[in-house]
Amino acid sequence: MSERMTSIHPRKDVEGDTFGMGYANHGRKTRTEMIEKFREYFENQRAQAELALSLTDDQLVVHTYLGPYAMRNREEVPE
Repeated sequence: MSERMTSIHPRKDVEGDTFGMGYANHGRKTRTEMIEKFREYFENQRAQAELALSLTDDQLVVHTYLGPYAMRNREEVPE
């Protein structure tokens, strides 16, 4: 048995790159609730993007590892 979900995303006729832009939540929600959650989610995404873009190269670390889940043999990539 599947669990009820409610999702929100731009209509297909919206101009711009909206591919993958959306939000989903468990349970049956109202339109008002979902619009509020959608805006909160993307406001948080904006804050994270602004922080990420403000970081200098020295503030970033790169790792290589085996397996997308287990992440074995993790090593830092210096250059």
